[in-house]
Amino acid sequence: MGIFIFRFFIIVLITLTGYFFPPFHLAPYFGAATGFLLSIVIVYLEIRIRKSQFKVIWSSTIGTLAGVLLGWALGSIYQTIASDNSTTTFIRIFFLLIMPYIGFLVGTRKFEWLEPPHLFHFFKEKNVKNAGHSYK
Repeated sequence: MGIFIFRFFIIVLITLTGYFFPPFHLAPYFGAATGFLLSIVIVYLEIRIRKSQFKVIWSSTIGTLAGVLLGWALGSIYQTIASDNSTTTFIRIFFLLIMPYIGFLVGTRKFEWLEPPHLFHFFKEKNVKNAGHSYK
């Protein structure tokens, strides 16, 4: 019961925030409607996240962070290559939107990559062929 009261309180607060501080220079009623719709989306996402496993949430977070870092790095590299400002801005925004999205999708689909046995596999010593033979 407490979580429903909290969700209702959050929806009312975000709706009032949209009314008193309307985004995008909208009229107050449209700002309230925008705040209400955004708060409904947030509550819906919160309900969906509660149903997810922790390892899926964790791996999607790691994938998103890796995507942000990679997108920022690629955008910075192409910033030095591009000739005009509009192309540079487009490329940076493109990489900063696409790479976290791809990282999030990979994180949600391949969450087993972050399990400890899989991670320890990278640090195992590999067997060398013909380890017992000498080539003298």
